Amino acid sequence: MKKQYKVHLDEDLKRDADAVLSSMGLSFSTAVGLFLLAVVDEGAIPFQVSAPKARAAQPERGQAEA
Repeated sequence: MKKQYKVHLDEDLKRDADAVLSSMGLSFSTAVGLFLLAVVDEGAIPFQVSAPKARAAQPERGQAEA
């Protein structure tokens, strides 16, 4: 049984993710489902979570540079 869930995302992030996923033939919902299947299968987030120095130095999405 499938159920609808609500998430809060940055609009630009969602748009950019949709563009990439669409180029791969995937919907946003399918990609989220694949991510959650990997979480369950691996018992963890299926990638390293960190703040690389190059990314940490950039402003967050939606924020203008000073």
